[in-house]
Amino acid sequence: MTTRILFLTKYSRLSASSRLRAFQYQSKIDKTKYSASVQSLFSDKYLLMRFKSSNISNIHRIIYSFTRRMFFLLKVCRYDVLIIHLELFPHFPPIFEYLLSKTNKKIYYDYDDAIFHVYDKSNNSLARFLLSNKIKSLMRVADGVICCNEYIRKYAIESGAKRTLLLPTVINLDNYISIPRKYKGGNNFTIGWIGSPSTTKYLDMVIDSIARLSEFYSITLHLVGSDINKHIAIKNVKVVRDNWSEFNEQKALREFNATL
Repeated sequence: MTTRILFLTKYSRLSASSRLRAFQYQSKIDKTKYSASVQSLFSDKYLLMRFKSSNISNIHRIIYSFTRRMFFLLKVCRYDVLIIHLELFPHFPPIFEYLLSKTNKKIYYDYDDAIFHVYDKSNNSLARFLLSNKIKSLMRVADGVICCNEYIRKYAIESGAKRTLLLPTVINLDNYISIPRKYKGGNNFTIGWIGSPSTTKYLDMVIDSIARLSEFYSITLHLVGSDINKHIAIKNVKVVRDNWSEFNEQKALREFNATL
């Protein structure tokens, strides 16, 4: 008899976090012992809209996504183990998480980001008052907490988690080239960056360094998944942009000489 596992992720496969913490394991598990399904809170369409504008706030789509998940939770009786990525409903009291904790299902929370600081360090005083202990309480009632790093693991232990597992985010090396493209003098040296609209702001930290490097070499800055609304122009540097997709990521990695 197989153990039926359900991953409840925040985003679809388009999100690196959900893809690398849940979806990629579907094809790797021993199918004679386990079956794995994934249910995402937000759809591809919602995420594509977020990619186009990191400031998007579509209340109707959010309400639809929350309602769809609420109805899906009525089907959890089909599964033996629930792995909840981050939380069931962001910025919402943990009502449904507590209801699930009263069932006979094994429930584990998976954290690859310190999202507890979204609440306990929020600029919104109401959010701090209502939700600052949300993640701590979920860690305490769970059967176990899967932690991406020691910082999160330490928080989980201090929160009273019964069990913790340190599991850094990994990639499937079979999907990536093992030898970077060699640089040939006279051609542009391609510096690659892969991210999302919300992380594009961190490019500001390396703009000056790239500008100085361009005084000695012909540079191409190849951006994959960046915020299209953020203007990036560096003197003597060619900037190339691609929307993120698994295909574009693989294609771009073959063209990079170095990666930020």
